Amino acid sequence: MGGEDEVAEDDVALRRREEGCRREEAIRSLLKRHDDKRLTIGAVEEIAQELGVSRSAMYRLITAYRAKGTVSSVEPRPIVSPCQATLSRPSR
Repeated sequence: MGGEDEVAEDDVALRRREEGCRREEAIRSLLKRHDDKRLTIGAVEEIAQELGVSRSAMYRLITAYRAKGTVSSVEPRPIVSPCQATLSRPSR
C-alpha cells in the first residue's frame, strides 16, 4: 500500500509543478509585455482569468514571482485540512 501512496504523492507534486510552470510562463510574459510600465488592471485580470485565479491572488503571485523569480514561488500550495494542520504542529 505504501507504493500507491508514493505514486499518488508524486502525481500531485508533478501536477503542482506543471501548474507552477504555467503560472510562471504567464507572469513572465505579462511582465515582459509591460517592461517598466505599470501593469494595468485589465492585463492582470486577463491573466488571472486564464489561470483560473482571482485578481487579488494574481497580484500575490506576481509579487512572489518578482521577489524570487522561481517556478516554486508561484506553484499552488498543498491543501491541508484543519485536522492535518493540528497534527503537524509541534508540541510546546
